[in-house]
Amino acid sequence: RKATDVFLDVVGTVLDHPAAPVAAWLGGTEGTAGWAEARICVASLPRDRVVLRPTAPDALAALAGAAILLAPAREDPFPLAVLEAASLDVSVLAFDGGGAAEALRC
Repeated sequence: RKATDVFLDVVGTVLDHPAAPVAAWLGGTEGTAGWAEARICVASLPRDRVVLRPTAPDALAALAGAAILLAPAREDPFPLAVLEAASLDVSVLAFDGGGAAEALRC
């Protein structure tokens, strides 16, 4: 539902640029992490620049240090991460549909 596949596709494209930052996925389940790890290996993404972290109480602090939030979910009726990023003045990249687009138009 959160579109880990889209995240990894975008990361794979962006990491081709020499100045690309580290990409981090925060949250998810063990199943999501296992699938993402396999996809990272298949796509030969650099493990030192793609980080998968479980849900943690310090997620807001990690978000505060981000240059941008990629919200890859195609439909998310209440994207809390988008609202939190906006409150921290972190730029957000999201699909033009669902709750993220509505939240960003305000």
